[in-house]
Amino acid sequence: RSLSLGAAAYTWLEERYLPAVRAFAAMAPGIEPPERYCHLLEYKWLASEAAQRDIGHQAALEGFVAANGPPMAAETATVTP
Repeated sequence: RSLSLGAAAYTWLEERYLPAVRAFAAMAPGIEPPERYCHLLEYKWLASEAAQRDIGHQAALEGFVAANGPPMAAETATVTP
């Protein structure tokens, strides 16, 4: 489907970035959300390489929060598909 640049940016913000930032809130402080989002993208890249397939944003977010946050945080990390 074709989207305008503004619509694509809004969709990314609402469906990818902001849900991830909310999931990061349960993690230890000290890293700003934009930097932590970059860490999430690196985690997704490395996990996808290890799996030899794209693991997807939701699986990466859940794995990242589980690996870097409190045990309960992964249960509340959700992203709208």
